[in-house]
Amino acid sequence: MAPESKPPIDPSHLYIVCYLDLLGYSQLIQSLLDNKEMSTYLEKTVSKLLESMEGFKNLMLGGGFSEINKKTMELITIRLVSDSVLITMPLREWFNGSKQVSLEECVVTVEAFLSYISIFYIAVVTNLLLFLRGGISLGRHYETCPTAKNPQNLFVISPTLVDAVRLEKEVADTPRVIIGKSVINFVKAIYPKEPDVLLKDGWVFQDYAMDGEACLNLYSLAVRKIETKKDVDLGARKFLERMRDILNQ
Repeated sequence: MAPESKPPIDPSHLYIVCYLDLLGYSQLIQSLLDNKEMSTYLEKTVSKLLESMEGFKNLMLGGGFSEINKKTMELITIRLVSDSVLITMPLREWFNGSKQVSLEECVVTVEAFLSYISIFYIAVVTNLLLFLRGGISLGRHYETCPTAKNPQNLFVISPTLVDAVRLEKEVADTPRVIIGKSVINFVKAIYPKEPDVLLKDGWVFQDYAMDGEACLNLYSLAVRKIETKKDVDLGARKFLERMRDILNQ
């Protein structure tokens, strides 16, 4: 396959963005207002969940693209604000001109991001007993820290986030994660030899039972072989295997 480094749109602020809504979170918070013990439990559970996700980032998933998977995980950022979850990953790293990137590697990058979302979803269900609804979009996204003295401040301009929120609010309707047409079209543009590769590889399915929308296959990792090396986070592997066992029951 001939190497290629040009995406179908300007890569300067190219991101893949996932917006998730924690369903039932508001009622949960209301019930915890007068229960300090349960509030502490929730805080510890969320902390453990996020630590597990960081451990998952360290997993070497095996195969010929393990280094790409690892780099992809390093670029993923997750933010939780009340019942909203924002997960982002810049794609410009793959098109910065420093190296030639194959089209197949670009597809693997998108699939690695989808695997992270599916694991996060299942982690929330198994740890918080809450379902999620969401959308994933791809396109222009700009974020920066406007004040160096306070890196927690965040400034965001993102039509891609707006689209991801629209998918969650107007399309998802039920506890599922909609894959936007921007993601599907991006993969088709960079990998025309196999435009339905996300469907073939099991990361996406068409929800014909409802409306035919492309949705994230939350159970794809449940049937995949889990491989690690000696230097990976074994806690993260056990975490993944535990969730796989729950799904397979």
